[in-house]
Amino acid sequence: MHKYILFLFFFSGFTAVAEPVLIRGKAIDYAGDRAAVFSVEDYISGKRKLLQVTDIAENGVFSFNLEINETQAIFICIRRMEGLLYAEPGHRYNVVFPPPQSAEFRRFDKTEVALEFIDLDVTDLNIAIRDFNSDYISFVNQHYYDFAAGEYQNSSIYVSSLGNRKDGIDLYKTSGQRDSVPLQILSSFGSVVEDFMDTISIKYEQSAENEYFADYMRYSLAEIKMLAGMKKKLFYKEYFMSQQLLVRNPAFIKCFELFYHDFLLHANKEQQGEVIKAINVERDPNRLIGIFENDSAALSRQVRTLAVIKGLNDIYFNKTFSKPGIEKTLQNLSENEKDPELKKIALNAFEEMKKCKEGWQSEDFILIDDHDDKWTLSDHEGRPIYLMFYASWSAQSVKEMLMMRKWHELYEKDILFVAISMDDSYDQFKKYLSENRDQKFTFLYGGGDPLLPEKFGVRSIPHAIMLDEKGKFMYSLTRKPSEGIQAEFDKVKARAAQNANKGTKTWQDKQ
Repeated sequence: MHKYILFLFFFSGFTAVAEPVLIRGKAIDYAGDRAAVFSVEDYISGKRKLLQVTDIAENGVFSFNLEINETQAIFICIRRMEGLLYAEPGHRYNVVFPPPQSAEFRRFDKTEVALEFIDLDVTDLNIAIRDFNSDYISFVNQHYYDFAAGEYQNSSIYVSSLGNRKDGIDLYKTSGQRDSVPLQILSSFGSVVEDFMDTISIKYEQSAENEYFADYMRYSLAEIKMLAGMKKKLFYKEYFMSQQLLVRNPAFIKCFELFYHDFLLHANKEQQGEVIKAINVERDPNRLIGIFENDSAALSRQVRTLAVIKGLNDIYFNKTFSKPGIEKTLQNLSENEKDPELKKIALNAFEEMKKCKEGWQSEDFILIDDHDDKWTLSDHEGRPIYLMFYASWSAQSVKEMLMMRKWHELYEKDILFVAISMDDSYDQFKKYLSENRDQKFTFLYGGGDPLLPEKFGVRSIPHAIMLDEKGKFMYSLTRKPSEGIQAEFDKVKARAAQNANKGTKTWQDKQ
């Protein structure tokens, strides 16, 4: 009953009072580095929010003092390693960040590590979730082939936990049903799932007094229950109908994404034509949401809206649909949606979709340059900028930097060349500079801005970006120095010469 009361508060503008969360950590191997803490604004778009940055002292100690008004997952990040912590308002945490050799820390994408909790109460949410996840994964691994035999597909928990064993297996049963979510087939395996759920419910009965954990466990188990064959109408009624959308609970979103997988592609032939028209031609989110109003798995408009946002993300690379149409539909939804939570998710999804594409306005940053001075991107608008993200430990990066030296010599009058080091430490950055004094372009140390890779869509290195005179992305994909970038440089040089001639002519006309 308490959830329905919270549901009313949620949609009446109720806001919990923020309480402090104190995190004290030790990261001996990272003395002198910086630590950052992020939260996830919503798990549909995946957009992250930087909460705080702090320096790690010479003795390896760091601390964060946050203000939060609800329990949420946060990520403590050092270099490109990150540890997950479930923070509850008013709580204190003592953590140890694992050493770099415990993970492939030189792999450029985010690398998950397990934080060590010191003096944490056995009833704490972090302990409960870790223990539950261990039991959950063990059951999934043990009964993998029982699920696979049913020809199901795309369970996120399978993708994240089963490694190579998932290859070639479809874990989600396909169907020609008229409703958006395929009808699944009951099997004798359902009794095994029910026994597991009963065992888990008893084991974690005390932990389930924590509402966040209760929801986390409920929707994690729901995912297994769905895959085991629970009918979609019953599933919708039990887990989504007239209930709060727990958009900041990762277990809820995983379950939601599995249930509404390819939501916009499961309509019947007539409806599918309407879906395509609503996106490609009309670009009308209300029309799109209305197509599914009689869908037995999406009777709630709020559920339909969230499923449509997710669905628009899913079809972005589907050639049946127009990318501009998808983007505009999401943009219109973000501007016209009345529910503030859904409005924000739609806006996040739209921005993440458009981010770093041609014409995207770059976000500003302040970094330290090769003279130990502050260097601000916005201070250098007025001519094109070629940004080169590199690291000294990347052999390919070093080769690209050698090639960039050649282009810098030819085009430095027309283009500002900037090399941004993504090395793991400032000392490595300085070492590279001392060994490559013949590279005369501007050097910056990227470690000063934890959000830098996300701001510029840097998922691997080396990575190049070309900005125009106003700081906008000139290309969705910029060529690296060895990939024929000279053609783009020639265009920039020609345009600069043309603008210079126009300026001279205008001055003469005035005489």
